[in-house]
Amino acid sequence: MPDKFYAEIFAQNGNSYHQAMQTWPQARDQEFNTALASLNLAQGAHVLDVPAGGGYLQRYLSDSHHYHGFDFSGGFDAAHNIVENCSETKIDIADSSMDAALCLASLHHIENRSEFYQEVRRTLKPNGVFLIADVVAGSPQDGFLNTFVNQWNSLGHEGVFIDLERDQEALVNAGFSCDYSVQHYHWQFRSSAEALEYFRLLFTLDRQPSDALLTKAITQLGEKKTSAAYCVRWSLGFIKAVKR
Repeated sequence: MPDKFYAEIFAQNGNSYHQAMQTWPQARDQEFNTALASLNLAQGAHVLDVPAGGGYLQRYLSDSHHYHGFDFSGGFDAAHNIVENCSETKIDIADSSMDAALCLASLHHIENRSEFYQEVRRTLKPNGVFLIADVVAGSPQDGFLNTFVNQWNSLGHEGVFIDLERDQEALVNAGFSCDYSVQHYHWQFRSSAEALEYFRLLFTLDRQPSDALLTKAITQLGEKKTSAAYCVRWSLGFIKAVKR
């Protein structure tokens, strides 16, 4: 069992993560757009983003959508006024008021997972969709995060990644029906040097691995080079849970 969870981790590492996301906001375009395509939001939809970090999802929504960002740490940007604070078990949103909810790449640091599912369900309208997109246990991304990042981040990294049987059972018990898929895409950069700096900041590699070591770790994830971009392969499991 990890000894550190989301609020503690990002109270310390959130500023570095936020710097990466603000400096290269386009790097994860494919990831955010893949998640939104899965949600298939109607015009005027109210969307709960939790935990939201620095509110990065908002730039991908249309003007007709209503964004509601909540985070457990408040560590991403002290001056940020879009994202509100909450806990894993208490989100200040009215019952049955959200059309959709998204938990993107953060479930693996949530401690009270079953209680979190129940709280998100409370906020959703009947047939509302809760999309969980996270690293799959045993995947190359699991190896990168829980081995390489664990070694080179001073807080370590002990993510509890998607185990479909465990997480689907918990979601069903919380009152959802579930579908599952694995989505593959790329994080995109203008150069390999830019990718190295992004990875250092996003994952707070404050123990300073050499460029050679970090390049090797990124290469093991998979890379693609074009005349205009340097792309790093990434994959997440998508659990699409519908409120029963």
